[in-house]
Amino acid sequence: MCNTIDLQSLDLLNPKNANQDKTALLQPYAKGNIHPIILGEGIMLCHFDLTAKENLTLNNQFEQPLLMFATFTQGGIAYEHRDFHLKQTFQTNRLYTVLLNRENGQSYYKKDLATRSFNLVISPSFLQQTLDDTHHPLSKLLDTLEQKPLFNILQEAPLSQNARYSIEMLSHLDLREPMNLFYLKSKVYELLHDWLWALHQNTTSQKSLPELERFYMNKVAAYVQEHLLEPLTLEQLSRVAKTNSSKLQRSFKQLFGQSLFTYICQQRLQHAKALLETQEMRVDEVAKAVGYAHQSNFSTAFTKYFGYAPKSVLHHKTFYM
Repeated sequence: MCNTIDLQSLDLLNPKNANQDKTALLQPYAKGNIHPIILGEGIMLCHFDLTAKENLTLNNQFEQPLLMFATFTQGGIAYEHRDFHLKQTFQTNRLYTVLLNRENGQSYYKKDLATRSFNLVISPSFLQQTLDDTHHPLSKLLDTLEQKPLFNILQEAPLSQNARYSIEMLSHLDLREPMNLFYLKSKVYELLHDWLWALHQNTTSQKSLPELERFYMNKVAAYVQEHLLEPLTLEQLSRVAKTNSSKLQRSFKQLFGQSLFTYICQQRLQHAKALLETQEMRVDEVAKAVGYAHQSNFSTAFTKYFGYAPKSVLHHKTFYM
């Protein structure tokens, strides 16, 4: 048995839908909710948290051109676009960057599988205002969005540890408190900056780096995320990339715009910040957790990267909670 829900009634980016729980759409087919949150003109967060009572199909039919960042922090779905006969599996802890116009797809949820997704959607007008430069490499996305119909997965990458912690924390905020909504917006814009910057790096490097090398460099980045708190060596990562250490470092920097060593250090610092914000841990405990033998070295690196000391995170972490 497979139930079907039509999501045509969910008008994306309509201010009237701001902070409205769509639980009624799910009953009696699934437990959970669909919660769209309008964050500003042309930017929306849509949080799905559901468990299907039977196999469930969501029909997605929207007219608007959109740039969407889609993640699943639990479970996953199979997706099919009916115009292009395209099939895609969206997996846990992956970030999918998607361009779409006249969405005409179906999302398939398995019976009794708990699924949680965090989808950040922006309009062409929001992107244009954000870039404010017709010559910016990402401005070409605006031309692409004029195509109809359109469904293009621009990028698939591992979801960073920092993003995972941020999403988990945001999903539990009580948005009836105005300061929590303000906090949500600030964290979402931080995530959007990171994801747009990664898309920019990917866009500018695609022409110069062969597709096979891009595949293996993304595989290395995924491996780093999965083993972030373990010792990582060039020899080990070279085996993942199936190349030598010199070419690995050169290709990685070409794709991600920073050295492999810097990337690992920054990802660990981002993870440390998330631990300080969400866990009851002292600074020395966090330092040890992310691989620093001495708290002083950790504090120096943290302050240099974020512009403030790790202790300041502890002093302010309860402000919005």
